[in-house]
Amino acid sequence: MSESRIHIEPLSPEQIPAAFAEDEGIRLVKLATDHLGADGVSNALIHLDDGVLWGRVDGDKLCVPDANDDWTPKLRSVTVQQCRVFGDKGEVFIWREAEGRWRGRVVMEGGATEVAILEEPQILYGDTVHDGDKGHELPAPPKKAGFTAIYEFKKGTGIRQIVPIEATDALGKDERVILTVCHYLIPDDDGQARFYCSRLKSIKTGRPDKNGK
Repeated sequence: MSESRIHIEPLSPEQIPAAFAEDEGIRLVKLATDHLGADGVSNALIHLDDGVLWGRVDGDKLCVPDANDDWTPKLRSVTVQQCRVFGDKGEVFIWREAEGRWRGRVVMEGGATEVAILEEPQILYGDTVHDGDKGHELPAPPKKAGFTAIYEFKKGTGIRQIVPIEATDALGKDERVILTVCHYLIPDDDGQARFYCSRLKSIKTGRPDKNGK
């Protein structure tokens, strides 16, 4: 556990365009980079009514896999439940308050609030890479440069997703896709650490430790 300072800023509905996810996510990326800087965000995780979608920030746009009934939903503002655009420097978190109405929150490194940081590596579902060739249990996914389709083979759950990184054949043997989550803690009146907030930081491949993390 380490210590740092962060800044948290709420986003009002007026600050979030109703169609923020349309037109390749240009408005969404601008909202994130205005707060975190052009080099402060790298990826996005979006929960929609009809599925989960990963994205990668590419310049002023959000690059996502092509919509596919077997793998990925289409990015549409009207179906977004919540959205996180994140990177090493912070996160912009947007959630649906009502139909066509949004709220949000920015968490960024540097600021006035002193916190303790606990980084938690979360192993994502998906121990097998689907390369699009035959021999897999699932239909072929849409191919997109910089993305990898993975699914859970060993447990047979059928869970699948297309992540915004280049995974390798080592996946499931020595490596897994790992999402790093930052938990921020502050002391309560008794001096005990209590949860303050969390944000996403990075997604990568790596070797889980002996405890499965």
